[in-house]
Amino acid sequence: MFNEYVESGGSMPDFSDKDHDPFWDPPEPQLIGKSYLQLKNLGYMLDCEATPQIFTTDSNVKGGVGGTLKCSYWPCDMTGLEDAPDDLLVDDPSELMGKEVFFRVEVEGAENLPNDLCKDSHVNYIFKHEPDVIHRVPTVDGKNKNPVFNFKKVHRFEEVNDYMLDYINTGSIVFKTYASPDFG
Repeated sequence: MFNEYVESGGSMPDFSDKDHDPFWDPPEPQLIGKSYLQLKNLGYMLDCEATPQIFTTDSNVKGGVGGTLKCSYWPCDMTGLEDAPDDLLVDDPSELMGKEVFFRVEVEGAENLPNDLCKDSHVNYIFKHEPDVIHRVPTVDGKNKNPVFNFKKVHRFEEVNDYMLDYINTGSIVFKTYASPDFG
């Protein structure tokens, strides 16, 4: 039927202009993978700097690793500029019970993201005690296998209780790295 339309003088619609193509949707960011940063050091009010792997379930990524993420956290005061107060320097995490804790999360950058999935990258992270709160690291525009985020944000545990103490001792911050596919 389409061939008959073209043979009778009809022309093929020009969809080269994506603004006028009713079938084109811009690519949406895709999850490259997840990284985990254990909170155990925070129980002793120590910093933690790491470069965890970005684990992916994408079968096209060799070894199941979609790069690395340089991230950290630092115990601090409420401004994020000074060290934690001396009364929070503890020998045992249980000494934090009932206390307010501030710490700064930093996401410096990612390295070796997949070449076909490294455009307009960003990172989200969540805490177990706030499952509905998603913290977003701003997007690095353009194609970049090694984006630099230089992100810092101060977080607060209002009062360490049994649940929070268990989370600090056994839990992690979960970082999710996203990027848009590059078709060019």
